[in-house]
Amino acid sequence: MIDNFRRLIDKYSTFYDNISVCVTESGSKNILLNGYELENIEVSDDVSVSVRAYKDGRLIAFGYDGSDTDFADDNLRTHQKIISLLPRDESRYIPVFSKVTDFFDIDAEFSSVDTARLVETAREATEAAMSADKRVKCVKQSVVDAVRQKRTMLSKDSVLTEESTYYSSSVYLIADDKGEQDAYGSADSVQLGSLRYLEGARDASFKACELLNPKRLKTAGYGILFTPEVMAEFIDLILELVNAENVYKNMSILAGNLGVKCASSLSLTDDPFISHGTGSGSFDGEGQASQKTIIFNNGLLNSYLHNSYTAKAMNMINTANAEINKNGSVGISCSNVKIDATTDKKPYDFMTEYVKVSEVMGMHTADVVSGDFSVGISGVYYRNGEPAHAFREAVLSGNLKDMLNSLIHVFDNHKTFGGITSAAALFDKMTVSGE
Repeated sequence: MIDNFRRLIDKYSTFYDNISVCVTESGSKNILLNGYELENIEVSDDVSVSVRAYKDGRLIAFGYDGSDTDFADDNLRTHQKIISLLPRDESRYIPVFSKVTDFFDIDAEFSSVDTARLVETAREATEAAMSADKRVKCVKQSVVDAVRQKRTMLSKDSVLTEESTYYSSSVYLIADDKGEQDAYGSADSVQLGSLRYLEGARDASFKACELLNPKRLKTAGYGILFTPEVMAEFIDLILELVNAENVYKNMSILAGNLGVKCASSLSLTDDPFISHGTGSGSFDGEGQASQKTIIFNNGLLNSYLHNSYTAKAMNMINTANAEINKNGSVGISCSNVKIDATTDKKPYDFMTEYVKVSEVMGMHTADVVSGDFSVGISGVYYRNGEPAHAFREAVLSGNLKDMLNSLIHVFDNHKTFGGITSAAALFDKMTVSGE
């Protein structure tokens, strides 16, 4: 298959200035349990192809499922006649692949992991959730996924390959004590032996039971403590603000703030070289050598995240954060983002009254241009450093810039959610609307 695509590139190399083909082969096994009972098994093997071709400041991109070259051949031939009609953009090009080592991070167990093993893992997760607290009424879903993916990138003179495995588990449950409360817990890893599926299940149990028997929260200004899970959502929002595509389009409150202290004590790094990181790799979606990027350094905005287009358009260094999409277009994504702890103390050492936010509804409804947000929150109200009562249906309002500058401390209870390793974080008083 790969040789066929190499011949296709050679066929059209005299017309196009550069052609890039990305072939993604994946095999997955998915298990879904309802409580302890098996509800669904899915086993699949898929191949997808993304093609980009460049000529004289103009670029075409397309993608399709399957391994044959006929569709690609037809599109490349057709676009020979019409590519000159596209507008020129000197910032749009296909960069030459870097000379890097192929990347492999494959769990040795993967080939021997059958669906029976995954069913057993899911049932163990269900048992861990049920036994963690007697108030857990039922586990509605216990899911375990195992994926192996191989990505091959080809250009006229280069072939790059990466292959990795990925496991994930999730539990959705309901607790009951004079009223019901649901919760979700998850875990992921590149190795099954390192998958913390029992911890993820217990986390769901703890969160659901912690939020039982809520009371209304009075409208006031409160210190805000984000749990690691909620902080991961907030970091995901920050990544939108430093995405150079948004910055270039002036759709970020951080546009024009490079080199400016935009957060009180935030240190955030994107590191593709973390051992067994779910986002680790030696090259990005454009075949550029991976690199570690310090995004924030003690509150100073040090770098945006770039692909080749934004780097050239903004005259900045390419951070190799390109992500090739299924349709052949290129976006920007992170690899392994981690927030640094700023203290080994506890929240009550800095503030005796605060609300711990365990759930946020609508984090990504925040206006990334103005920074204004208003989101629903649930969690626990702390008084004198001790939990007083749970609360639901409160509203946290403010501005993202103000929130970044109100960060007091990041604690050392790190947890990883996909490509983001976060920790609990304490912010100064913000408006919370309750009763």
